[in-house]
Amino acid sequence: MTSKVPSPSVRDRLTDFGSHARAWVQRYYVPLLVAALAWIYVMCHLDPAGSYPNMPEGPGLTIDETFNVQQGVVMVEAIRQYGIGLLSPSAIKEVFSPPLHLPDHPPLGRLWLGVHHHLVWAIAPPANEDELFVTACARAGSATAFALTILLVGCCCTAWYGDWAGLMATLGFAVLPRLLGHAHLAALETITNLTYTAAVLSVVAWWDTKSPPTMRTAAITGIFFGLALLTKIQAVMIPIPMLFVALIRWRRFGIPAVLVWGLTGLAVFFIGWPWLWLDPVGHFLQYVRGATDRAAVSVWFCGTKYTDQTVPWYYAFAYFWWTVPFKLHIMAYVGCFGTPSEPVTEPIINRPYLSSRVTFREVALMLNAFWPLCFFSLPGISVYDCERLFLPAIPLWLVIFGRGSEFLLKRLQGWWKTGGPLICYLVIGITLVQILSLNRFYPSYLSYYSGTALGMSGAMRGNYERNYWGDAINRTLLEELTRKVPRDTTVAMSPVLHQFQCEEYWRQSPILKQHGIRFTPYTTEGEERYLLLFRRLADLPPELHGDPEGWELLAENEIDDMQLAALYRRKPGTLPAPVSTEPAAQ
Repeated sequence: MTSKVPSPSVRDRLTDFGSHARAWVQRYYVPLLVAALAWIYVMCHLDPAGSYPNMPEGPGLTIDETFNVQQGVVMVEAIRQYGIGLLSPSAIKEVFSPPLHLPDHPPLGRLWLGVHHHLVWAIAPPANEDELFVTACARAGSATAFALTILLVGCCCTAWYGDWAGLMATLGFAVLPRLLGHAHLAALETITNLTYTAAVLSVVAWWDTKSPPTMRTAAITGIFFGLALLTKIQAVMIPIPMLFVALIRWRRFGIPAVLVWGLTGLAVFFIGWPWLWLDPVGHFLQYVRGATDRAAVSVWFCGTKYTDQTVPWYYAFAYFWWTVPFKLHIMAYVGCFGTPSEPVTEPIINRPYLSSRVTFREVALMLNAFWPLCFFSLPGISVYDCERLFLPAIPLWLVIFGRGSEFLLKRLQGWWKTGGPLICYLVIGITLVQILSLNRFYPSYLSYYSGTALGMSGAMRGNYERNYWGDAINRTLLEELTRKVPRDTTVAMSPVLHQFQCEEYWRQSPILKQHGIRFTPYTTEGEERYLLLFRRLADLPPELHGDPEGWELLAENEIDDMQLAALYRRKPGTLPAPVSTEPAAQ
């Protein structure tokens, strides 16, 4: 008779969990520390227009943030009101049908922003708490997603390549200005980076086996793919490189795993979006058409205005080259082509024409990093919004950057046995200098151009886009505006991209409310004596591209003499002639 083995007690399980947690923290403390510091920094720099006047300022209110915040708040309030009853047909129809639900994007990213909005509001109410929603509160959602993506990239680099790779990848991520800029906004880009990166890295980590992954593994990784689909449409780019790698690795035997992975992702996408339940086929087609059949977006590229369908094919590659620091590019290329000192035990495929030192992991990472750039270089694909559409390629590029950093360090240590610590200190010193140089771009990180574009001076000479999102109209500029402009004044604004833009500045800015200052769209016939503009050259009227004729500069936001936003006053005697409404004399 066999004795029965007693099941572990709750205390034993907690002890076991604690020991595993301590081991994990000891192994990955560097990515955890960098992610925590990055989160704290971003959380302290979120205020766009006076919602938190005692905190450091963040980027100004951008064009479409309020749409995302409003939708996130609506979804959170619906869940709070209905609870599990939200799943009833009547509740779904009330909450997820127009006008409450805007189905231009899936709900996960906006729900994430809405949850953070409510948490921040409950902990630290904003100055403008009379509003239904406050953008500054929801920006915390992007800060959290930014930190989690840093942690994910850093842990993968540490586990796959070593501690030095994890350190360099996390530091490179945290101080990359364009990624840091998006992390301050209540928008979907940073959350998309998180879910897209998780979907790719889960496959890279768990499919790296000699035989095809089991159906269970394929389904689990498919859940991450579904979460990416629920965040933004960019996730539809993931299957192509995954299928390609699976076919190379396992030939036709990899197809079942890819099918299970893809079908699981689609199931998660459908289950997670109740709006689709009302009319699955019709609403799905409406969503796809809305992503492709829409008004053309103006694009400014090297001094020429294009529509999104006529942009040169190399637009994505150019912006990727210009907005990622030169050091990161160089080290990532080393990561692409550098080989380990010893052959790997499991090459990607047993093919005589492939190096035995190339693994499934590296090929999958490189394909997924380059594919978004290639996708947005295809004929007929609309390209716009600077780096936003292909932004998920950058976190994957940083993983390869970490590999290159580790490879180079080991090679240098092989040549110079005692120089390892010196090399480490030197590289860390360079990174610290880069962190300090971020102050030049604060808080307008989205106007950054790297040394590959010859810096900000090169961007100005090349006539590149300067301030596409309007974040340069920050708290400092608004405070300067209230000192230069009389109370209860209407100020012309340009460019204005949608009908709610001027009103949202008023609603989201206690600074403007306290002084009774409102914005109105700029027109050539307008009689407003003051003009506030930001240098979105694609949509700025031609007469405002340089120094506006007939206007006097009062205040500006600039980086290295490149103006990003400015306040002007009309010079005396330059008001347009009033249009007569009297009938002509007979």
